[in-house]
Amino acid sequence: MPDSFSKTIPIWCAVWNVFRSVGKGEVDVPGNVVSVSEKSQMELLVPGFVRELESAGIDFKKTVGGLKGVLKPVWVTRDCNVEELGDLGTGGTIPVICVCASASVGSGRRVEASFGSDSYLYVQGAADDHELWAQGLTPRLFWKHQHKLLADIDSCEQLAGELVAKQSSDVEGSGYNFVGSTNIAVGGRTSGRPPECWQTFDAVINCGAPEYQDNRDEALKSKYLYLDIPEGKRGQVQLGKSIEGAIRFAKRFVENPGMRLLVHCSQGMDRSVGISLAILAKYFGDQGKA
Repeated sequence: MPDSFSKTIPIWCAVWNVFRSVGKGEVDVPGNVVSVSEKSQMELLVPGFVRELESAGIDFKKTVGGLKGVLKPVWVTRDCNVEELGDLGTGGTIPVICVCASASVGSGRRVEASFGSDSYLYVQGAADDHELWAQGLTPRLFWKHQHKLLADIDSCEQLAGELVAKQSSDVEGSGYNFVGSTNIAVGGRTSGRPPECWQTFDAVINCGAPEYQDNRDEALKSKYLYLDIPEGKRGQVQLGKSIEGAIRFAKRFVENPGMRLLVHCSQGMDRSVGISLAILAKYFGDQGKA
């Protein structure tokens, strides 16, 4: 079972329960995966996360006001009898169902898995942290070119690199899209290319994509912000640290309906989306109005 199911989601549920005054900070965990001591350590983290949530400056009370009950994680694995779970929504609880399709493999066990006429060694958790080993290859890209990639193990790595490079080029050239009726647009690297970007936008936030030299001009300092956020999981911490500065920078642009703000990263699908969501949550209401 991945850590996101056994640890992250349980902590997330506990934090929101305390924030909504329907819980005291107890973290529900699968006892066969998380030890008692680790559970205690997790519960010590909850008050700090709640304080961060309360100081975020966002009216979460209105957002989660419709939730009536205690968030409770429920785990469904291949070893689980689903019929025995019963009615999960009773007793004032809101089930957060975590479905894990991976087989549970004990230490030292070897399990063979079949794929067509071929057999492979099943390695539990091998798909975790794919950013560290997939070299940018996405599931969609793999399945689209699976036969070529699996045809020759010696050329697989080179072909994967070529496919990723081509995809990145295609995505970067795809421009930008405005978020609903707001004046915020999300795009890939080329959407922030000068001088074209300044013909469309009044301000640009670059969330870690390689910079165009002209955008570093001192004259653009008040309307161009560069956030040094690494791509993928490596950038999680820096993304969180960058939100406050991005929100401050965006304020005068998003509150003026006559101005347009571009938020971009390399592909317009990762870091720029996170920063855009933070800005939207801070300055826009349910109807998309600042």
